[in-house]
Amino acid sequence: MSNKLFDMYVNNLETGKKNDWNSADLETLSDYELNHLVGMVFYNKKDIFIVREIPNKPGVIVAKDDKKINEILSLGMFDYCNKPEDAYPIILEKGIGIRKMVTNDKWEANIACLREEDNYSYDIYAKDKNPLRAAMIVYILKHG
Repeated sequence: MSNKLFDMYVNNLETGKKNDWNSADLETLSDYELNHLVGMVFYNKKDIFIVREIPNKPGVIVAKDDKKINEILSLGMFDYCNKPEDAYPIILEKGIGIRKMVTNDKWEANIACLREEDNYSYDIYAKDKNPLRAAMIVYILKHG
């Protein structure tokens, strides 16, 4: 499963290059790919990496290379797109709003942002049938 867009985003996150995130592009990614990007953004630290454990499962395992004890330690398995217990801490900490749209069967997630250089306020938003997935797209758009 090699998605060129996903590969580009991962490479940019690893090298510190600014991503030109796009909601429509992120909506095309699989749950696994979104979970992977959320894990990379959330654990934006050296020696932390994402591993896929079980084929055909959307969750990701976050692991740490603990050089002090020369061992790989698992920090846990996370499915930010489908498990509220994984997504809610991010949603609450970052202030991501979620609401059901009245015109269709999708959910909209959004976050208010402020551009400091000119005090311009704007919203970042995403829509999806899955409210947690929409919230994670917003999280990546804001922090990726």
